Amino acid sequence: MRSFQQFLSFPMFLAVTWLLWVLIQQVGDAQLFSVLIGLVAITFAFWAWPRGAWLGKLVAIISFGAALYGLPVVAKKMDEGARYYQQTKNLTLGEEFSASTLDYYLTKTDRPVFVEMTAAWCITCKLNHASSIDIDATRDVFADNEVAFLVGDWTNQDTGITEYLHSFGRNGVPLYVFYPAPYEDGARPDPVILPQLLTPSLVEKTMTADYIEH
Repeated sequence: MRSFQQFLSFPMFLAVTWLLWVLIQQVGDAQLFSVLIGLVAITFAFWAWPRGAWLGKLVAIISFGAALYGLPVVAKKMDEGARYYQQTKNLTLGEEFSASTLDYYLTKTDRPVFVEMTAAWCITCKLNHASSIDIDATRDVFADNEVAFLVGDWTNQDTGITEYLHSFGRNGVPLYVFYPAPYEDGARPDPVILPQLLTPSLVEKTMTADYIEH
């Protein structure tokens, strides 16, 4: 029984690892170090307090106070972390989403546009991207059809992306929207909202379908 209880700790370790990775995406490496130091200080405070001696209690209070002092610092860095992440991330496929970039492709070009709204903490988003978007078959479809691919990262709940999600009646990610190429008269068909669970064939069919002018 004891071995089984110890075994169950490993899924918890994995969950903590994933949450720390998400935190890195939000606040950056330096701020993550501050958070870890704070957690160690809080743990040490709980360890020292029941030791009974006045010195142990004093050390516990100092450790706990130091941890609490560090939390506002991390909170202040969250906004800076959002900009840090946006500036340093390296998209392997597509370009960063913005309302102005989308408007440019829709009004100044005849290219179809595929929009992916994702977040670092979204497991479904990661699975969809790995299995159905960032693969050779989909890359070929993008290239063959000159599809402009825009990626919006909602890890820090960017307000521009939030507005875009709300425009489609969504309160979260994932969201996948395809804008077909315009008709001969210049008007575009209505955007196509894909399901939240993707398959490679679904993505390909959506981007290669014939959209008949009404």
